[in-house]
Amino acid sequence: MTRFDPYLRAYVESRGDSGLRTEIASVWQSIRGTNLYSGGPRSSQTDQAIARALAALKVASQTNDRGLLAEACRLMAHTLNADGQYEPSLDYYLKAIALFENSGSGEEAARTRLGHIAALYMMGRYDEAIEVARVAEQWFLANHHFSGLAKLYTNIGNLNYRREQHQIGLQYHLKARVLFEQLQDWPALAMCSLNLANGFGFTEQLDEAEKMYKVSQEIGARFKMTELVLHARYNKSYLLFLQGRYIESLGSFKIVRELFVKSGSSHHVNLCDLDVAEIYLHILQPASALPFAKRAVEGFSKTVTRYEHAKALAFSAMALAQLDRLEEAEQTATSARDMFEGEGNHFWISIVDFCQAYLRLARGDSAKARLLAAQANIQFQNMDIQGGRADSVSRLGTMVFESNQLKTAANCMAEVLKLAINKRR
Repeated sequence: MTRFDPYLRAYVESRGDSGLRTEIASVWQSIRGTNLYSGGPRSSQTDQAIARALAALKVASQTNDRGLLAEACRLMAHTLNADGQYEPSLDYYLKAIALFENSGSGEEAARTRLGHIAALYMMGRYDEAIEVARVAEQWFLANHHFSGLAKLYTNIGNLNYRREQHQIGLQYHLKARVLFEQLQDWPALAMCSLNLANGFGFTEQLDEAEKMYKVSQEIGARFKMTELVLHARYNKSYLLFLQGRYIESLGSFKIVRELFVKSGSSHHVNLCDLDVAEIYLHILQPASALPFAKRAVEGFSKTVTRYEHAKALAFSAMALAQLDRLEEAEQTATSARDMFEGEGNHFWISIVDFCQAYLRLARGDSAKARLLAAQANIQFQNMDIQGGRADSVSRLGTMVFESNQLKTAANCMAEVLKLAINKRR
């Protein structure tokens, strides 16, 4: 149907503005009932939601009601975002926000910014996301809108996770939990528990992470949040790796990957490949890691998620380096570093620099290796690196000055892998 389809026009006229508003509200209600969210696994429900949102947008475009069109644009943006179509969603978010603001609907504009923030940070546009968050926070605080504020803290927390600022991100999720508990918003608490579990895992609090995954799955099952329960199961597969249960972790990833393939959730299929590659690197099986890393590179290269694409390249470079395919490794590491530069991700830039220091040591170029190691060390001094990762940074900083270059190169890669562990979303 086109913008001027006579049959659609007749339908719109027969329903009237009030009838259409009720109809779009019903679509919103049904889609919210599926608990779709940005960054989550997709399913058949995602396809159905997009189809219904598109139908609502076509209907709204036949009217002169700006409020109705704003709701339809927000609905379209939300469903595209949940489907991982971040770039197309941005245009609809901007249209919806402008329409809401022009009609004096400040609350709706602020709430629409929540999804806009998530789409922006998933694309690596962090500075823009922070600015949108600042505007939304002003409205939520001024109007004592605690539900919106809790969701905003959730988004800011996840943004910080993607920037490797896990302690900061965790604090935002803890603030969100307090508000969700006060509001008794159980579906939101299920999602919040998943985010907290990830944060506890990032910060080496593995027992707390396991507890929060359990809470997330229990609440999710109670409210039939199928995608969230699967998402938690995926993240628990990585927790098994962090706990040193490598065989169980690999087996779990194999199962959840098959489930993601069946649901058409390509982003999470790619994430499983990325995680399996990391596990094989850590158990010193680079030949097994490389096919998974390359498959992740290929998958993410078709998306706008530059962060994950860059990590897949970094893992490929590490595997190639350990297989003595040094020239390929150096080219791949350079590509990864360029992407992390675009992300502004200094943590991973430094990891890649240490990886390249290894490559230089393996080639006998100790002068260049020392320069790269010093460069990475300086970057790490400005970060809040704690625990075992701080020890790895210290060892890497002095390692390149040792005399036995072959032995040092091998030890260097081992420390790089320790440093990289648990730095994911």
